Amino acid sequence: MNWYETAFGAHYGWLYAHRDDAEAVDCVTTLAAHVDLGAGEILDLGCGEGRHLPLLDESCPAGVVGVDLSMELLTRASERDSISRGLVRADMRTLPFSGKQFSAVLSLFTAFGYFGDLSEHESMLAEIARILRPDGVWCLDYLNCRRVRNAIGDGPAPVVRDVGPCRVRETKSLSDDGST
Repeated sequence: MNWYETAFGAHYGWLYAHRDDAEAVDCVTTLAAHVDLGAGEILDLGCGEGRHLPLLDESCPAGVVGVDLSMELLTRASERDSISRGLVRADMRTLPFSGKQFSAVLSLFTAFGYFGDLSEHESMLAEIARILRPDGVWCLDYLNCRRVRNAIGDGPAPVVRDVGPCRVRETKSLSDDGST
């Protein structure tokens, strides 16, 4: 089993509690300033617990679909306000949608770059291109590598925090060549 098949389970909400509804409002407000969210159906690819979905649904008369590989996160997403088009469990490398269906595909909170082999990333990119309308947009929220490298530097002191029923010790480091 690949790491990304187990990393996004019931513990996800505890580990990333700072990624809350207020942050989702800021994200969708920023998106709406740059992308016409009412242009057609939207796909939230890697929707997780669905914190963006109700906000996107309000902005998108054509509807929004949330996709994630984690059944646990999709279950939590289903507990939110109604979502017009629904939730789908799928691997982002093989999406179960018609071609040219979506006006926008959103990959938020670093929902990209999980696969070790470049060809797997290429298949995901091909799927996004296949399901986007010709005038569609893909919005990718990805980490700022320079900022992360500067923040980690020689490795900050470990941080210990209580999240849900767990105590997490978080250590950060870079590879010798600084690439990861």
